[in-house]
Amino acid sequence: MDVAPWAEVHETYHAILARLLLGEVNPEQVVSDSKLKQFLHAFRMAAYNVSMMLATEVRTHTGYTAVKNETQNLARQA
Repeated sequence: MDVAPWAEVHETYHAILARLLLGEVNPEQVVSDSKLKQFLHAFRMAAYNVSMMLATEVRTHTGYTAVKNETQNLARQA
């Protein structure tokens, strides 16, 4: 049995990328609106969670009880 073809196949196999860039697979493809909406929704959820965490920390460490009503103002100023 000849080893050379197997070595060549092995090298070729390892030269193939595991993931292809979208631009290489389909250069004309654009992100659909639903995926953009999902991304924006996730980003807004993360921003909300951060602002609530900030408000909780301010309330806990300063005793400022009205912080829950003024969370958006605090986040804008931060």
